[in-house]
Amino acid sequence: MAAEDPHILVVDDNERLRELYSLWLRPDHEVSTAADGSAALDALADGIEVVLLDREMPGLSGIEVARAIDESEHDPFVVMVSSMPPDFDLIEYPVDDYLQKPVGEADVRDVVETYRAQCEYLAAVDELFALMAKVATIEANHDEDELEANDEYVRLRVRLEEKRTEVYGDLLEAKPDWEATFRAVARDVGSTDMASVDAGVDLPNGFG
Repeated sequence: MAAEDPHILVVDDNERLRELYSLWLRPDHEVSTAADGSAALDALADGIEVVLLDREMPGLSGIEVARAIDESEHDPFVVMVSSMPPDFDLIEYPVDDYLQKPVGEADVRDVVETYRAQCEYLAAVDELFALMAKVATIEANHDEDELEANDEYVRLRVRLEEKRTEVYGDLLEAKPDWEATFRAVARDVGSTDMASVDAGVDLPNGFG
């Protein structure tokens, strides 16, 4: 994931909607458009970070495009846009968010802000993991007296506690989006072995 001012791809066979979404987004973002699924997949090579993807299109459907994106080397934030209400089949779709038509300007802008917030959160998570790994490594090689006597280690622990509070505090404040955030964290972190970087940092109640 990237962060500030993402490059957005609007995919819809309806030209009026492509133009409308682009109009809403272009004051603040670079926007590309595609009229069908094949063109959308070709456009991914241009560094697309967010995809607004129409579900019902001739040729490749939005679902087929989402699956093709998921199997590709690219990893944009995919937002399915559809006149159909989301149902249980959404569980199987490799998408990050869902908008039901009719879609307003606030809806489109909000979903891009969700992506940006996740990017900022993931950056904080990366920093937290790095601090945890440093603390774990130092603590494995020094006894308690040495640690308490070392000012740099003490400052590192303070930074770790501050970053932990920031990360978990942001997560708790954004409860409606916590599942989407966890999905993004899991995709970004992959196979990180949390046990190896535990460093005595406990999760807040409800997260452990």
